[in-house]
Amino acid sequence: MNLCSAGSLCDLLVDIQQLTATTPATGLYYQVQSDHYWAVCDSTAAGMCKLETNQFRTHVCIRPLLGGYLPLPSVELCHKRTAETPGGTGVDTQSDVTFSVSQVYNRSAATQVHVLPAATGSLQVTTAM
Repeated sequence: MNLCSAGSLCDLLVDIQQLTATTPATGLYYQVQSDHYWAVCDSTAAGMCKLETNQFRTHVCIRPLLGGYLPLPSVELCHKRTAETPGGTGVDTQSDVTFSVSQVYNRSAATQVHVLPAATGSLQVTTAM
């Protein structure tokens, strides 16, 4: 994220790198958790764009609701799991499977962003003697 002020739109880059090939790196999805610091202006959940082998990236438009040092929004990852229907009819069903805590390392955990206060457009100066 670049310079960001409260109430204005900011761009959040979500960058994922798969370290081990325990699950197929084809259907990776994310969900940005809204909280009392951030409003998600895009879709809160979508698929990831695959850049190269085991690397995914997407941009999310967010709006900080207040100024100060804010923690980054939480991003939850999941993947599609295909399961055959009972009876072997050949029709596959897909479901979202959330990664467990031990499967995902968030390298930006506890990172804070300095968000500037909202510009009010007016300035009041008082002097005292």
